[in-house]
Amino acid sequence: MALRGRIAVVGLLFAWSALGPVHSENAADWYAPLEPPLRLTGTFGEPRSAHLHTGVDLSIGGKVGQPVRAVDGGSVVRLRAGAFGYGKALYFQTDQGHLAVYGHLHRFAPELDTYLRERQREQGEYEIDLYPPPGRFRFERGDTLGLAGATGSGPPHLHFEFRDGDTPVNPQLHGLVLPDHRAPQIGWIRLRALAPEAYVADGAALEFRARDTEPIPVWGPVGVDAVIRDRCGLTDARLSPLHVRLYLDGELLYQRSNTELDFSRGRDLRRIYGRPFGQSTAWVLRMYRWPLDAVPDVTEHDGLRGIIRPIALAPGVHTLCLEAEDAAGHVSDVTWEIVARPPTGIAPRAWRAALDGEGEWLLGMWLERRTAEAQPALGARWRAPDAADWTGRAQWMEIANATFAAHVPSGQRILAEVIDCDERPLLPPLLLGGPRSLADVS
Repeated sequence: MALRGRIAVVGLLFAWSALGPVHSENAADWYAPLEPPLRLTGTFGEPRSAHLHTGVDLSIGGKVGQPVRAVDGGSVVRLRAGAFGYGKALYFQTDQGHLAVYGHLHRFAPELDTYLRERQREQGEYEIDLYPPPGRFRFERGDTLGLAGATGSGPPHLHFEFRDGDTPVNPQLHGLVLPDHRAPQIGWIRLRALAPEAYVADGAALEFRARDTEPIPVWGPVGVDAVIRDRCGLTDARLSPLHVRLYLDGELLYQRSNTELDFSRGRDLRRIYGRPFGQSTAWVLRMYRWPLDAVPDVTEHDGLRGIIRPIALAPGVHTLCLEAEDAAGHVSDVTWEIVARPPTGIAPRAWRAALDGEGEWLLGMWLERRTAEAQPALGARWRAPDAADWTGRAQWMEIANATFAAHVPSGQRILAEVIDCDERPLLPPLLLGGPRSLADVS
């Protein structure tokens, strides 16, 4: 076909597509940026090679040329043409004050294309970044802004982004309704030790799929990593959910939500996602703040660190629940159990007792080795020698490196034990009936 004929066909296409809105049951506050059905291939906040995705990707079926629509009335305030990234991109300021970004376009609307080509000829460059005056190129709701394509990076698709000022926000929370028929899938889970003195099942980490299993012994601090993927049911794309929450015994321990992002924190990718499991290439979501002293990013629930500290747990079994929710409201979850179990290396080597000046027993203990988690994990309990039940308990206070002491409120003969947080005795009971020197402890 001759060049003039091709231009005429493109012109007719723009004229036809601007005749009226395409009504869709998927449209909410906005006009659909593409002709329905909309097929989601990329979600807001999901990990890419070196950044977090700041918009949603919509499939164009592998073919360029689908009309791209104005989601609302407004003006084009920026046009870009580049060989990489967004390729040909259009920035559209809506009458409501938000910025809609359309990336990877094949061609702009005719008046925009003419404006772009004139400036390219003037500068002698293909790559160009233009800021036309607001109002010069105005479009109404449903008007065609350009044609979808494959410029820049990636296969043919439309990248659609929505910003509140300079902040990218999730379009699916601001009027863009996309078909989604499936709940997120929670795959491999990793319990991971986050400090040298911590462990999980006698190692640094344990990888598993949530299932009926024995409670996992842990000592903290410990964190949860997980592979979580969502599919909308219309494409094979593996997407990221909107919300992921971690509960400990029914209490929210951590939450990450893909609601908005911060351009100034481009390195957050490595803070939020960790190394894959085994031979997998899937990104692994950290369900805890990392590093432990990091300032929270905008996707984190402020005030929640997600760190499991078994030292603070009551004796017995505890339940963890990981929950994932997509923008359509589908929720899936998995649960498993843990039990706090101090490492055997902090068992006491020796302990002694003495009467203090007020008639109470003062117990002293020296540990095999010192750890940051040792102090509150151990305690003492006591009873009368002929009694069946233990009548009291105290925790240990550190008085020197690896040396601990505790008060037992009785000057009478009693039987005392050193116990861990599971109420298990670590040494044979000691009968307290006469004074002994605490100096023997060291």
